Amino acid sequence: MSLEKVPVRSIDVATRLDVSRASVNKAVGLLKESGFVIQQPYGGITLTEKGKEAAAKVRMCHTMIGILLNQLLGVPKETAEEEACKIEHVISDDTLSRLVDYVEKNFAGDLLAKQHLFDGKRINFENNEKSPVVEIIENNSDNTEVDPNRCVNDFFEIAVICDSDEKSRICRNILESLPDWFGIPSAITDYADQVRDLPFWCAVAEGRPVGFVSVKIHHGCTAELMVMGVYKEYHRKGIGRRLVEKCREYASDMGCEFLTVKTLSPEVDDIFYERTRNFYLSVGFHPIETFPQIWDEANPCLLMGMFIGEKAQ
Repeated sequence: MSLEKVPVRSIDVATRLDVSRASVNKAVGLLKESGFVIQQPYGGITLTEKGKEAAAKVRMCHTMIGILLNQLLGVPKETAEEEACKIEHVISDDTLSRLVDYVEKNFAGDLLAKQHLFDGKRINFENNEKSPVVEIIENNSDNTEVDPNRCVNDFFEIAVICDSDEKSRICRNILESLPDWFGIPSAITDYADQVRDLPFWCAVAEGRPVGFVSVKIHHGCTAELMVMGVYKEYHRKGIGRRLVEKCREYASDMGCEFLTVKTLSPEVDDIFYERTRNFYLSVGFHPIETFPQIWDEANPCLLMGMFIGEKAQ
């Protein structure tokens, strides 16, 4: 639930699990004592770093067990999900490691379809180690937006990132390299802070992050592409398009009907943001309305959106 919004309220948990508020409050109290969550008096519930690590492990266990039961043993998906919930809490680290290796080797497609659910084996860019829990996109030959004369790689990878510091670092480094779009230092800092608690995908090429995107759920039915950036030398290689697709896939999986994005209005003559708007148009966004006061009068905001509900599939 913390991937949908932060902080999470007790009533949200009670509604999702169909249990009483009293039961939730008792469980939250135990989690607070163990250092997994923090909660202000009558306020929302937020995972600590210890809690995020534990949650990532549980999500990973659940995903791996579900895939194994469904794909290897032929257990119906609904039953596999229910039984994975019962098994996931008693798996040892050694068994989990073996399970991860087996599922990645034998059921990569199913794993990639669910990779937004957990941290996986986090990429350590400082040591130039790449995660096996990534989606490799080879050649990009079916993407007409790619300029083959400018491509230096024949593949890039999309990886989900859950470590808050890593998200913030990737976001800041890439946005600071794009002054034509992100020229206000305080805005970069705001973005780097916001992405810490949001779903986050990173494009990896030549062993380093070259692009990212982060998304936020609003009111349970609308997802917003909060911020996206790709190093300029990697523009027009299909990376931005694939990152938008990941946002759309995630938002659809979360039951959202709409995906939105904010950008600079065409009322301002800016060649760089003209390219941005053309890109958003090319991936399916449509202009909705200009809001002069969301940012400031010198930077009127254009809201763009696309319908991603069932009728759009």
